[in-house]
Amino acid sequence: MTSGGRAAVVAVLAVAAMTAGAACASTGTGERVGNSEAARRTEILAARVSLEEAVARAASMGQEIRIAVAAAVPAGSWRPNRPPSGAGNCEGFTHTAGQSRTTGTWVLEGGIPDERWPAALAALRSVIDRRGYGAPIVAVDRRNDHALRIYGPDDAYLWFGSGANAVLDVATGCHLPDSKRPRSAAAGSSK
Repeated sequence: MTSGGRAAVVAVLAVAAMTAGAACASTGTGERVGNSEAARRTEILAARVSLEEAVARAASMGQEIRIAVAAAVPAGSWRPNRPPSGAGNCEGFTHTAGQSRTTGTWVLEGGIPDERWPAALAALRSVIDRRGYGAPIVAVDRRNDHALRIYGPDDAYLWFGSGANAVLDVATGCHLPDSKRPRSAAAGSSK
């Protein structure tokens, strides 16, 4: 092949690579997402409630959990320890406008004694079972030190644990903010 022929092949390959890249985006983790995949992911998020609704539901559930646990385990009162936070670029929904939020970390000073841990779990389950949360994933389970992660609908989850203090943090899954939702989804979503 002549040098002119090689240059032509290189030029064709370069144009092909650029054209393919125009229909894809990189997630920064090596994942390439085409326009149709990004649209599919956005469609999934559009079928969910808005981020604002998900945050309101998570905050309400967190308050119910704190009240139920405090009634079952009279050990003081819950106080906020870390403010709510959020993130974009949700796992599984890169290249969408999806975001997730936490309600912030709440702490119960002094923790929950081992003999009261089953009552605290029953109080927690009385709230989250009505909302479709699954079985706990045990992160820590030893004397006077417990931590669980429990997933709910739309990848929402909560952390609940007790050591020196009891801790609760509720997080939404990935949702589109009202401002980023397709008009049809914004008008009809109340899942």
